Amino acid sequence: TTVPVVSNIKSTTAIVQTGYYTGSTATTVTLEYGPTTSYGSQAALATNSTPNVTAGGNATLTGLLPATTYHVRVKAVNAQGTAYGQDAAFTTITPPVLELALPNGITSSSATLNGTVVSGNTTAFSFRFEWGLTTAYGSTVNATLLTSNSLSATISGLVPSTTYHYRLVATDGTTTIVTEDGSLVSGSPPVPPVLDEACSAYSITPTAATLWINSVSAPATVISLPRAWMSAPGTAVSITRNSSSEAPRTPTIATLAGT
Repeated sequence: TTVPVVSNIKSTTAIVQTGYYTGSTATTVTLEYGPTTSYGSQAALATNSTPNVTAGGNATLTGLLPATTYHVRVKAVNAQGTAYGQDAAFTTITPPVLELALPNGITSSSATLNGTVVSGNTTAFSFRFEWGLTTAYGSTVNATLLTSNSLSATISGLVPSTTYHYRLVATDGTTTIVTEDGSLVSGSPPVPPVLDEACSAYSITPTAATLWINSVSAPATVISLPRAWMSAPGTAVSITRNSSSEAPRTPTIATLAGT
């Protein structure tokens, strides 16, 4: 028999491939494995009734313990006796330890979920966030693993002022790791500013002017200006709001030239 080759090692499973020579009579081949060289468990490989041929087989080992070293060898039995192959050892994958981090970028319709891989394997596992209105979640989004072992994903389509639940999930196909539940409240919808009728300009040049617009109820950052101020109606410009109690400047009525 040949030395077993172990592949596709995960946290609780592995695939073992090996070759053997049948001898002159029908040969039954099994795989012995366990945490020591005493083995203790067996998996069937093949029964070959063709004499004097070189053959091969593979077996999938299941029910293994994560982060554990196992030994494996081939056992061949026929009328002439019993033969054992060489020992090979492999170690199952260590699952990641996950933690949630605070979400950021929360708006009325989206948010960025964050988490961290504290320890364990990252290359054999995929990561995702599950999220929804309850702890049943219902929606998933793949998480991006950064070089610092941090994870993030942006969720969208949120309803304003609504509580959402989320958790971080890692899986290698055989083992699934989940964090505790986290929650966030989406932002309130934007409040349109209430403007009074005072709209003035100063520092006027042939092609530009500084506008003063008094915002009564809410901070305003973008205002659409009427045709009197710009060459095209509805043109949006950024404005800076000072204190809410500050009175508007004395209006100076002028049409921007050169626009």
